[in-house]
Amino acid sequence: MQGDDVYQDGESYTLSVTNAGEHNFEQLDTSDTATVTVTDTVDTVNVTIDSNGDVTEAQDAVFTIKVDRVLADDLVVTLSNGDTVTIQAGKQSAAYTVPAQGDDVYVDAGSVTLGLTDASVAGKIFEDLQLGSEVTVNITDTVDTTTLTLGDVTVAEGSDSATVSATLSNPTDRDFTVTLSNGATITFAAG
Repeated sequence: MQGDDVYQDGESYTLSVTNAGEHNFEQLDTSDTATVTVTDTVDTVNVTIDSNGDVTEAQDAVFTIKVDRVLADDLVVTLSNGDTVTIQAGKQSAAYTVPAQGDDVYVDAGSVTLGLTDASVAGKIFEDLQLGSEVTVNITDTVDTTTLTLGDVTVAEGSDSATVSATLSNPTDRDFTVTLSNGATITFAAG
């Protein structure tokens, strides 16, 4: 008989007499059989996900997928974003990294939420698979100041106009227009 494991594998055996040996019976009927049923005890496998905590926009979000027991086969875990992570046979965890979005000058705080949708071992079915709750990593936006600088200009008295230069300390992701105190406008092109 097999040992206890986490896979569905109850089984039964039929026993019959194959040899009655020497006897003095006039007639011995050995056609009866017996069935031995091995019931499968239910063993629960818990797969969970956690994270290294909240990050800034320049840090990777690292998630750890864990199984609560050592398995003899690779465990393939499907994440809620469709990606898969493999916990190798004999191990109890594997990491999954969401790359940093990068530090920039735009307001872009956010979060990454990941959950578990499935966990499987090729060719086997778990008796009782329990998947943990989803985890959210908050991405905090570090404040990067962009400075608009206007250049001083000197013009001769009686001039019709003066050209004032303007610069931004960081590029803009879209066209950006500022209005000066005299009503004139300056437009910065994206990039």
